[in-house]
Amino acid sequence: MRLCASLGIILLLHGCYSAPPIGSACRPNVFVMRGIIGYWPLIETFERELCAEGVCPTVAFAEQYSQLADDIAEGTESGRLHGPLVIVGHSNGANGAI
Repeated sequence: MRLCASLGIILLLHGCYSAPPIGSACRPNVFVMRGIIGYWPLIETFERELCAEGVCPTVAFAEQYSQLADDIAEGTESGRLHGPLVIVGHSNGANGAI
């Protein structure tokens, strides 16, 4: 659980996001689009709760929406990504999520 949340923070600090997960037929694939410079009050709590439920979210900056969309499409087409897809965002991340 802690590793998952820490990984998301490290990836944000490096300005990248983790590759889309393998996917699950029963667990949602969750993508979290943070706002400008990663700002989203209390999002770490939400991410930790997801990890505790066995769902490790993919975390990205809002500006990476185009690359993330391409990776989701590629993951879906290749069969790596399947099951429910959930995209949440805050501030500019909400715009990217749309």
